[in-house]
Order: sequence, then C-alpha cells, then structure tokens
Amino acid sequence: MRQIPNRSGWLAIVLVLLVGLTAIAQPTIDTAPSTDDPLISEARLALTSGNVDLGQLLGQLLDWLGIQSQMVRRRCADMKIPVTGAIGELKLETLGELTRGVVTFKVDDDQLVLRVNNAELRRQDKTIRSSFREKMAQWFPDLASQAYDQYGLWSLRPQGVLAPLPKSFQMDRVVVLVHGLDEPGDIWDELIVELQQAGHTPLVFVYPNDQPITDSAKLFTQHLVKLSATGMTSISIVAHSMGGLVSREMLSDPKMTGYPKVQRLITVGTPHHGSDLAHFQFVGEMRDQAVRLFSGNGVLFGAVFDGAGEAKIDLLPGSDFLTTLNARPLPEDVTMTCIIGNASPIETDKIRDFEKKCADFFNNNDSEIHQFSDAVQKLSTGIGDGCVSMESAHLEGLSDEVILQANHRSLLRTIPVLSNGKPPAIAIVLDRLSDQLPQMDDQEQDD
Repeated sequence: MRQIPNRSGWLAIVLVLLVGLTAIAQPTIDTAPSTDDPLISEARLALTSGNVDLGQLLGQLLDWLGIQSQMVRRRCADMKIPVTGAIGELKLETLGELTRGVVTFKVDDDQLVLRVNNAELRRQDKTIRSSFREKMAQWFPDLASQAYDQYGLWSLRPQGVLAPLPKSFQMDRVVVLVHGLDEPGDIWDELIVELQQAGHTPLVFVYPNDQPITDSAKLFTQHLVKLSATGMTSISIVAHSMGGLVSREMLSDPKMTGYPKVQRLITVGTPHHGSDLAHFQFVGEMRDQAVRLFSGNGVLFGAVFDGAGEAKIDLLPGSDFLTTLNARPLPEDVTMTCIIGNASPIETDKIRDFEKKCADFFNNNDSEIHQFSDAVQKLSTGIGDGCVSMESAHLEGLSDEVILQANHRSLLRTIPVLSNGKPPAIAIVLDRLSDQLPQMDDQEQDD
C-alpha cells in the first residue's frame, strides 16, 4: 500500500533540489565545437586506458535528447566501459544503432568524440527517445520493474491510502481519475473526498506519463479490461490536462476495446490542440520525480522509465498525434463535458525577473531562456489557464463546455494565494456525474 504524501511543501523541496543539482560539479567534458557546421554539436569525453565514464557518456546523450541527466551522471560516475578494441567497437556500434545514426562515436587518441546532427535529431526525436528508454530498461531491468510497479489502477482506502484492486469485486458508481503530464498525484486530493461523499467510488489511474500518449492509452485500456473481468460493466472518467488526451485516444481508437462502457468523460484543462509549454516538460518532470523521491517511492532513473519525454512531442501544437486524434470523430456513445480555465496565474511583468533567476539553471543559454519565457508570455497575455490556452482547450463539436475563473491547477486544487473557496471545477464534475447515479430508494437515502 502507498500513502498519499502531504505535498504542501513540494515547491520548497523542488527549489532545494534544483539548487542542489545545478550546484553539483559536472564531469569535465570538452564541448568546444570543432566543426563549422552549425547543425553539428560535438562533445569529447576523456578516456582512461581505453575506458570511458558511463555516467558522462549516458549523461551527454540524455542532455542532447532533452532528458534530465544529473541523477544518471551521479549514479554511474564510477562505472567504466571499454570503447576500444573489438568489444569497444561493438558497444559503440550498439550506441550508434540506438541513436539511429544521428549521433556518431569515434575514438581519437585519449578521447571519445561524440557528434550529433541536430537537424536529424529533431526529425527523429520521438523515435530515438523511445529507443533509449527501452534500452535503459534492458540495461537496468530491476529498476525498470520497480518503476513499472507504480503504474495501474488503484483503489482508495481510508486516510488517503492507495491500494491495489482486489482480485474480485463489484462496485457501483465508479469514477476513474486520469492525471496529466508529470503530475505528482495531489491534483485529486480534494475531488476524491467530494466524490466519496456524493456516493461515488473513485479509482486512480497512475501511468508513465512521459511516454507516448498512445502507449499510455494502451496501458489504460489494458487495466480497464482487467477491471471489466471483475464484472464491472460501466464507469465514468474524469481527466485532468493530458489525461483527457489519453482518455480520448482510448475511446476513439477502434483497436482499443474490451473495457467497461464509459458513460461519461469530463476533461479538465485538457490541451486538445496542444501547448507551447510542452517544450519545457522538464520543469514538471523535476517536480514529479522530487515528490516521488521524498514520499518514499522514488526510483533511480525514474525520469527515464517514466517515459523519455515523448509525451511532450505529442503535446506540441500540430504534432502528428494531435492531428490524428482530432481528425477522428468524438465517440458517439460517451457523454462528454469540457471544463476550461480562464485565469492565468502569471503576471507578464514578472517574466523577465524569472529569466534572470533561471539563467543559471539553463547554463546562461539565452536561446532557451527566451524561448521559455516567450511561451509563458503567450499564455499570460492571452486567454487561458496559464498552461493551456482557451483556444486549445476548446473541443469542436462539443456542446457541454464550461469556462471557469481558475488556472490550470486551481480548477481542481485549492491554492491559498490564488483561490477563494472550493476549486470551481469540483462542483461541475459532481453535477455532471449526478446523471450517472442510480436512483436510491427511500431507505438507502435515509442511511
């Protein structure tokens, strides 16, 4: 069993963690460009007797892929692998295949030279990330298994304890809650209490949310099929942020079948047409992994096994995933509601101050800093909830659309400095789900 931790201090934890990570001395890597081609980046790793530091090697590849590398660098710092001779050539050949030739490896005297074609990396980003995640799972199977054990459907016990579902059970009024990208888990804390008081049975779906959204939808289907085998015939789904896309993908893909009938789907702050902030998913991923670590269920390399960031590619406006999903018709046999926030928590005049504070985190990379702040400014000056614009949250062909004065998280979660009273989306969720409640007889109402 797992206890939902008290996360009131998660922000302080993350700030401490970020400061600590950025203060850690990185291994010496020569990244000075030795080519005139602006599309090629190069890194040189020192060799000792033909061996390279595994932490440096994996860390550099993760950096180029945009995946958090600090933990991998630290944990693998004392591990060496040969890159010379027949065995070394075989290992480099494997890495070359893993990166689909986008990264090349060459031994130059006492250095291993890595070169990446940035243009080709952008084209094959998602495929390479997935391959890298799968290979890491092969290299560290025990750790991967620990990470995957966190995922699935969980039932709720008293005092906020999440427990595996019993092998056989039958529950009425089941509502499955599907979280979004890099959500540490507390988004549902208040809604769960309200659902139980209203006579519903909430279940929580936990999944490796940084993997491709289609993979998450397939995993969701698999666990709901198991639920169906227990005798469950119908459910409702409430999905926050990217969870709405996971749910829509499952419901609209004809290959995903066998789960209980979904009577109603309620999406809350879902980026149906993407979000520019998906470029900077690492911010949420750091929070997600920090909360898991401090609540006792953190896993080494969790940021990799939780998905190698493929979901952020799917969330970009105009992505192949979103284009395909939005080309499909909405499921005809599912009653849908779309809840949208219209209160960005970000003040434009604070964005430049934010740039200065983040300069060290981005290693003073002006391009990344300005790209991030520009994406944030779009959401703060436009209309939306601070993460998802109203335009993106709107779903064509859907009549039941509710716009609320709340930001992306305060729709469902009380944020003292921003909220007055109960999160506004909770009342809408309860109202829409009341249609699914079976009529109670007089004796049951008296109880």
